Amino acid sequence: MINKNLCIVNSKTLYEILFELKNYFPYEIIFIKSENLNKDNFISNNTIYLINKVEPELISKFKFNQILEIKNLPLKIRDLIVKINIQFLKVNFHNQANIKIKDYNLDINSKLISKKNTQLKLTEKEIQIILYLFSNYKSKTVQDLQKNIWNHQNDLETHTVETHIYRLRKKIRENFNDEDFIINSDFGYKL
Repeated sequence: MINKNLCIVNSKTLYEILFELKNYFPYEIIFIKSENLNKDNFISNNTIYLINKVEPELISKFKFNQILEIKNLPLKIRDLIVKINIQFLKVNFHNQANIKIKDYNLDINSKLISKKNTQLKLTEKEIQIILYLFSNYKSKTVQDLQKNIWNHQNDLETHTVETHIYRLRKKIRENFNDEDFIINSDFGYKL
């Protein structure tokens, strides 16, 4: 499943060239006219808009690093693809630095969770647990967490999940005075 989009703005020729090569790209290639750009047609946070010349009124419509201005045309296709890939890396880095979970901000890049002026350093596994529990609102069973976070078999008897959840809850409680960050129910764990 492709979850990245490259929108070519106003340059039909460039769109046609890149569209011919679409099988080599890990993103969707889309053509759009600048007059059709508005907040309603932003496809996702993982979208880059390739624009020949950025007009000041367009800048306010975009999120961080979503515009890639192409200057000095003609440009070698190889150089253009490098610029596009670098821009996607920047967007991804920015998106990982600002994940809203309840009243918290999770920064995967620096492995920090924060609320107001308080920050807490997390381990890689704690981040995985939080993101997995955040991925949908259904409760996750111990077996589900074992399988998807630790890649354990269902019949394996271990208290790894419970131990990690206990420690994560304790850290959140001690640093943020939050008893309800991870809730335990008959169906499992959820945020």
